[in-house]
Amino acid sequence: MGIVESFKGFWAKYERNERQQQFLEATMAASAFLAVADGEISFAELMARDYVLDRVTQLHCVETRVAVEIFRGYGEKLQQEPEKAEKEVVSAVKRLSLDTEEALLLMRICLMIAKADQEITPSEKAAILKLAEWLELEDNVIGQF
Repeated sequence: MGIVESFKGFWAKYERNERQQQFLEATMAASAFLAVADGEISFAELMARDYVLDRVTQLHCVETRVAVEIFRGYGEKLQQEPEKAEKEVVSAVKRLSLDTEEALLLMRICLMIAKADQEITPSEKAAILKLAEWLELEDNVIGQF
């Protein structure tokens, strides 16, 4: 294998890892945003988050405890400084707006977390609509949820 092929392989792996990190950050940010939307993070929502971390391949770029810490950090910020934290969530989530497949996967994850405690509250519905807006998903796509 030549130097050029070796570099291409390295670069492709680097880009894939970078993309996975961005997806993880956006997923934990959006999940925390949704979990906090109704005022508290329920045990059922935490279980749904753990289920997602275990099952979604794109989230296996770091150890589960690191992902949980990212989620916890967003959750605490959202409860203590909601306006500032929401801007951070927007920043993390918008990075996925260029990839419809990732954006839709993120929405499915968020819906699963919203449904975890058996009821999607009006504040959770509003959070879902905000996430869809930040992801630049068209209205007809949102209607599928």
